[in-house]
Amino acid sequence: MINNSKQKILYGAGGVGKMMFEYYTEKHQNSIYCFADTFKGGTTYCGKPVLTFEKFAVIQNDYDVVICVLDSNEVIDILKKAGINKYTVWSDAILQDIDIDTDDNLQKAKKLVAFANNRAYSIIKQKNLSMLRPEEITLNYLLARYYFIGVGHIFDAGICSGGCTESFISGLLKNPNIDKIDKYIYAYELAKYDNQYNTSYPRCIVDFVKRQYSETINYDGKDFSDLVRENIAHLDGVERIKLFIGNIIEQEYPDDIEIMFLDVCKSPELNFSMQKLYSRMIPGCSLLIHQDYIHPCLPYIKVTMGYLAEYFEYIGSTRINSAVWLLKKKIPQEVLEINPYSFCFDEVLSLHNKWNYVFNEEQKAIIMESIKLIPEFNG
Repeated sequence: MINNSKQKILYGAGGVGKMMFEYYTEKHQNSIYCFADTFKGGTTYCGKPVLTFEKFAVIQNDYDVVICVLDSNEVIDILKKAGINKYTVWSDAILQDIDIDTDDNLQKAKKLVAFANNRAYSIIKQKNLSMLRPEEITLNYLLARYYFIGVGHIFDAGICSGGCTESFISGLLKNPNIDKIDKYIYAYELAKYDNQYNTSYPRCIVDFVKRQYSETINYDGKDFSDLVRENIAHLDGVERIKLFIGNIIEQEYPDDIEIMFLDVCKSPELNFSMQKLYSRMIPGCSLLIHQDYIHPCLPYIKVTMGYLAEYFEYIGSTRINSAVWLLKKKIPQEVLEINPYSFCFDEVLSLHNKWNYVFNEEQKAIIMESIKLIPEFNG
């Protein structure tokens, strides 16, 4: 536990160390005594001396020690071998200051989104690689840890190699009510290399898996389901994950959904299928996260959210990609059975732009690019 009135030694003179230096000095100018680093001792960083491990070991007991590296296990092993057991990992130090003391779901979710956006790095070290940005990984973790209460399940659709599922299960396992929660993470992935995988930018996921996992594959026909199964199987808490491989339209779904994370709406048909599941969300509680909302493609996602605007309250977003809404009231099934992307062009355009007022200029410019992909745009 960090004592905010005590000076600190930041172990790790790198990017995380700089972020934590700025984090603490913003709160109190003289909160950092120095840095320490296994390899950079004898230098300076951020205007502070960097101690060698030997010098650090002599004085560390008089200060709070914060480990400031992304993979903290190696540093922890070094400290333990030296008999040093008083330290805090940087992510735990940051989470100590999180302020979500409210029963208002809207305000709680807004605070968690804001907190995630203030982090330059993901606060968890993941086993599985991910196409998500660090703040998106952090947001999923925070929502599962601090927001999720288990009145519904977590719906995680389009998991690629499993990074988003890992962020959710990592947070869920830290949830203070974990022993009382009997719900699951429903995780879905097509896991197939083919031209139908992603109609708007078909090569990006294929290229990601090939690049990160050094696979030699043909573009059409071959699946990566074994990779997905392996990545999920080695996660802590795997017994709380229900994995579905194949076309999501043909899978089973949970009856109640508390957090719905959609990174699967890569075609109008998939988007419409997911829209119909909004009836399983819980008014006043359920969150909808569209991972592809602040994106220059996939205009039908924006159209759907414009069509259903009266049912949702906007929470916030990451800088790009993910946007978050809270379901305000139950959506009648007959409303969900209508596909707004089939409306006339003027109506589709109006719905596409419905939520633009909540985004900043950079985000709006990205969102507006997708108008060009509406079929009638070019006449």
